[in-house]
Amino acid sequence: MDFPLRNAETKEELIALNRDIQKQIGDFFKSLPEEQFFSHAYGGWSAAENMIHISFTTNVLGIALRLPVFLFQLFFGKYEKISSREMLELKDEYFLELAKVKDSGIYTPKHEKYPGNPKKRREHLLEDWDKSMEGLIEGVQTWELKDMLNCSMPHPVMDKVTIKEMIYLSLLHSIHHSKIMEKKIFK
Repeated sequence: MDFPLRNAETKEELIALNRDIQKQIGDFFKSLPEEQFFSHAYGGWSAAENMIHISFTTNVLGIALRLPVFLFQLFFGKYEKISSREMLELKDEYFLELAKVKDSGIYTPKHEKYPGNPKKRREHLLEDWDKSMEGLIEGVQTWELKDMLNCSMPHPVMDKVTIKEMIYLSLLHSIHHSKIMEKKIFK
């Protein structure tokens, strides 16, 4: 699965990138037969648990982005590095750092048993994914691009990053989990 990774020069391009990745990830998880979607036979989290995880982390960022800009400046200050990195610049470094992570802490999904109604449960998880991405996009829409480049926040793996970098990292995180499942299922 090849994702449409690209840098976004404008807020509109950033929103379009979010929508493209939202659709591609949703389509991938939707394409899995229910048995594969809920199976733990591949080791680690099931596809359902990966979907729960990326929906949760995306939702958290979407909520955070709806806070006023001045709160980010108050709590985290202005971005101190020379310039904000673009997605294609962040990608390799982020995937290397993610490979070192052994525990997702509070972001670890509960064990998802095979549900009584797998079709309905999968539809619910796919809806949660779409809602979390729509929430992220709504959050992005509240920001001016200049503020995304000047405000920062802490990232659990990458330290302090700009808001724009955080949005990219959220997308890369979801891609990472989708690719994990793709590799496990389609070795």
